[in-house]
Amino acid sequence: MRPPPAWLFPGQSLSDALPVLLGTELRNVPVVDSPAGFHLVGAVVRSEALGLVGAAIQACSAGGRLQAHPARRRCAPGPPRPVEWQINPSR
Repeated sequence: MRPPPAWLFPGQSLSDALPVLLGTELRNVPVVDSPAGFHLVGAVVRSEALGLVGAAIQACSAGGRLQAHPARRRCAPGPPRPVEWQINPSR
């Protein structure tokens, strides 16, 4: 029998979600509304989330900061800043 799959909740930060994403082999980690309800509200694509982490590391090592935007990700000059990222339910 398999253990229950990993899941995330809306509003979790990337730093909170990272251990879950790295600890599972799921390609798409489900996002549920609450521990009591467990209604599926979306999913986090593991490769995209890990790509954000890689881009943030690359930006920091280049001396810039990452400006995360769904349509474009680019590095801007300036001091490194933590990436702001939250899980938002699908609409």
